[in-house]
Amino acid sequence: MEDFDAFVRRLRNFSREDQLKIQKAYHFAKEFHRQQLREEKRDGVPVRYFEHPREATIILLDEVGIHDADIICAELLHDVLEDSKRASVEKLYVEFGARVALFVTQVTKFRTINENDFHEKQVRDWLYLDRLANDSLC
Repeated sequence: MEDFDAFVRRLRNFSREDQLKIQKAYHFAKEFHRQQLREEKRDGVPVRYFEHPREATIILLDEVGIHDADIICAELLHDVLEDSKRASVEKLYVEFGARVALFVTQVTKFRTINENDFHEKQVRDWLYLDRLANDSLC
């Protein structure tokens, strides 16, 4: 598990404003997942849930090459609506803007969608959102 400073070093190609926004999303997501643990264990110890959105964000940054700050924020925040009663679309809108709030709602897993269909939909959604960001439609 990498520490916060190592994560921040990954943001060096973003503007200072975008770096601060992503850091805010990092802390926001970490706080909203604070009490949650995954079933997965590493070295016999349960993994904090926050590791999932953090690791997924690193994949978007390093492997997929997405460098749109709002998409990166949305990836960090992608589970807060479904996993925390304290989070809301309105709170995301106020803290991060309409674009991030929209992106998070687009990838939020609604309980009525079956698991396999959801994962297929999630991949399509990220590709769609990346296209939107690159086409400046948002």
